[in-house]
Amino acid sequence: MFYMSIFVFSFFQFAHKHLQAVTSPLITHASGLAASRIHEGVLYTHNDANNPQPYVFALNATTSALIATLRIFPSTNKDWEDIAVGPCGSKSCIYILDSQPHRHRVHSLYRVQEPDFLYSDQILLNASKLDFTLVPIFIFCTAQMNVLI
Repeated sequence: MFYMSIFVFSFFQFAHKHLQAVTSPLITHASGLAASRIHEGVLYTHNDANNPQPYVFALNATTSALIATLRIFPSTNKDWEDIAVGPCGSKSCIYILDSQPHRHRVHSLYRVQEPDFLYSDQILLNASKLDFTLVPIFIFCTAQMNVLI
């Protein structure tokens, strides 16, 4: 069980409020939270490498009840670490970052269209995947800082 939390940031204050405990046995280690752009009051989350199934879970933002389990196809969950919702053309898409095992530098970004309707078990087809490599820029930043010091 974990607690959904809202963090409200402003220039002068920080507020934090626990909403509800997520009690679904399918959500064992949530690793990301994003609000739907087309379904009011719906949040998306997923498990990370501790439960590597390629599912996104739609939750009621008020009660944290599980609304739908969305199978992302084709995809694999090596270590899904974050989720976002944003535009893709005239539609809305779910974006999932798979950071894979931390010793590898190759990462994947999945994109799949948000469903028009949510029901208990769905398969979201035609997920696209972008593989990319992160360059360790902290080495460059450290080198630049040493030059400035």
